[in-house]
Amino acid sequence: MINRKKCIDKMADRIPLIVNSNAKQIQELPTTDALLIHSGAGKGLEFTNNPGGGTGDVASITYEAVSGEQTNLKIAVANDGAPSAGPDNIELSTPNGASINITANTASTNSTSGALVVTGGVGIGKSVYIEKNLSVGQQLNLTGTSAAGDSDINLSGGSDGLAVVTNTSNSGKISFVTKNSGGTNSTIQLEHQKINFSGPNITGTAVTFSPTGAAPIYGVRAYGLITAKQSGSADTVYTADINGGNISGYRRLAKGAYRINFTHAMPHNNYVVLITPQFIDPGSSLSTQPEGVDVHVRSNSHQSVNFCRVTITESQSDSDAKDQSFHIAVIC
Repeated sequence: MINRKKCIDKMADRIPLIVNSNAKQIQELPTTDALLIHSGAGKGLEFTNNPGGGTGDVASITYEAVSGEQTNLKIAVANDGAPSAGPDNIELSTPNGASINITANTASTNSTSGALVVTGGVGIGKSVYIEKNLSVGQQLNLTGTSAAGDSDINLSGGSDGLAVVTNTSNSGKISFVTKNSGGTNSTIQLEHQKINFSGPNITGTAVTFSPTGAAPIYGVRAYGLITAKQSGSADTVYTADINGGNISGYRRLAKGAYRINFTHAMPHNNYVVLITPQFIDPGSSLSTQPEGVDVHVRSNSHQSVNFCRVTITESQSDSDAKDQSFHIAVIC
């Protein structure tokens, strides 16, 4: 015969729960006790199988060792794999206005590291704010339903750093627009050594390109009006009254010899320099180009990606150099 008193005394400190057999539920956990669940594979909390009928539907919460002291708290569901039955999901449900916070701060360096690692795809119904870098391993598809003129991509890097990419309703055209902090449009600048345009036509408000055939498009990389100086050393750099672009200044190396410095370097030194003399009224202080007198202006071999040199003579001989204002254009 079992000694009931000894059994109760032995188990009194090991039964922290009160079970109501009539209600078929655990009703109470004493406030001085804690619910202890054993860890390890095959232990933990296991729910009754197949709540929706059928077979093979199970769910559990276990605390398992991975390697050494590294552990995982695993919330798992599984089924028998029948496609027609649909997936068994894990849902984190909160009321409206609440959030689910992940406090881990592990940095992400690839698709298998970070505070949140997702093996499959991610579906997000609304906006995503990413505070730091976004790395996309393959194609990035934007399938927004923004109306023409709305912003599909916003890049904000400062008070004047808002860039907007808009997918307009006109034949799927893409528009690039930048706005400053006041909301007005500003300049879009494309800086690269080479930009390829494959479309048949490139048009704009300020300029129109009409490329045809297979040949590339070459552009004027620098231009301006160089005002002749009748004196000055080779160390004197003139920067005023250039009236052009991509020319930072020029030097008078000697009579009729000038060096033109570029603001931005050329991609290579195999470029073409075009020069046209400027006709000046014989009554001016630089009356070196009276009408009816030929002037020979040419570039020479002393050119680099940072500058080019120009020699001016009154004839084809190199012995009659003269100071003469001229227009210059560099093409490559």
